[in-house]
Amino acid sequence: LLRSLIGELEPSAGTIKLGNNVEVAYFDQELSDLNEAVSVLDNIWEVDPSAEAGTMRGFLGRFGFTGEDVFKMVSALSGGEKTKLCLAKLLYHPANLVILDEPTNHLDIYAREALESALREFNGSCLVVSHDRFFLDEVVNKIVHLRDGGAGVYPGNYSFFHEKRLEQQPSTKTRAPKDKTDYLQFKEQSRRRARLKKEIESTRARVESLEVELAELVEKLNTGVSADDWQALQDLTNRKAELENEIIETYVALEKLENTRLD
Repeated sequence: LLRSLIGELEPSAGTIKLGNNVEVAYFDQELSDLNEAVSVLDNIWEVDPSAEAGTMRGFLGRFGFTGEDVFKMVSALSGGEKTKLCLAKLLYHPANLVILDEPTNHLDIYAREALESALREFNGSCLVVSHDRFFLDEVVNKIVHLRDGGAGVYPGNYSFFHEKRLEQQPSTKTRAPKDKTDYLQFKEQSRRRARLKKEIESTRARVESLEVELAELVEKLNTGVSADDWQALQDLTNRKAELENEIIETYVALEKLENTRLD
């Protein structure tokens, strides 16, 4: 969807039309906007060659690049550092429409806060795809929920969206058990509720485990494998794709569990 919006893919149906004078900037998970052959400071200087060094270093400091860090070669940075630098380049002179694909991946708490602050101060529009619900609560004021071939629009952050989704589901009230049959039904429903809670907790733990593995794998791809070791690079790339698909599938399963009705 995002690649269609930025013109890289033709839509399979329908048309895409941007408003007049819309300038689009896109942050992709592959971090393709970075020049790995130069330093952190030189990368940000490419955005504004006439800026003073102090201005650039102060801006980079907001994203965790302080002191001698600004002179590091980009090729030597970790995956998280590259993500931060790519976001810094994107937000230095932002376009009036910024599209962000999973921008919080690999970010530490300080970088997340810097990103949240920059987006709150941004005067343009942002389209954010993220599984990070806490981040969405901080930066968005509208949720577009794609499901069953349609789009539902909710004015508010993720918590508001989640609350409205729950309100749309038929309510179930627990009746006090009146006889043995009611008691047995009540007892079975309690068991099902306990099993569901356990399954939700297990699925959440699975998501966290997969994301940790993905972060470690991306770090290894960026810094831990020789560029000449094609087989290792291919194996890691294949595993990365598997992990990303499994994370998406696990999030879908988690959403279904969280929306499960116990009649």
